[in-house]
Amino acid sequence: MRRAAYQDLITTTKALARELWRASDHLLDPESTPADWQSQYREVHEAWTHFSAATAAVTIAGPGHAADAAEDLRTAMREWEMIVTEWTKAAVGSGTGENAPLQERFTVAAKAKRGPDKAFQHAARYALATE
Repeated sequence: MRRAAYQDLITTTKALARELWRASDHLLDPESTPADWQSQYREVHEAWTHFSAATAAVTIAGPGHAADAAEDLRTAMREWEMIVTEWTKAAVGSGTGENAPLQERFTVAAKAKRGPDKAFQHAARYALATE
């Protein structure tokens, strides 16, 4: 059960990250439209839903240190996802995806998730005694 929960969290983390990067690409594409931005945002939200469920499964599967690491990862991914939410709303409102402050926050959040991502993988290896 733990191995499957851990693997699902890793997979859904990567899928959510992919959709967040796609959203950024759409927002920065001068040929994209508000409809494109909103469509991609729906993809981000769908990926978030799967990721969030996978995080909950890890907190149930445990042990505590893996659950804590999963929660730290969820917090980092939530910050990144909320920036895309804000950026998409701003773009739709202004008609342009160019937004230097949000682009910078996006990049910072993308880098910030690396530590919790690696920490969760380490916690999973430890819990599965594969370390």
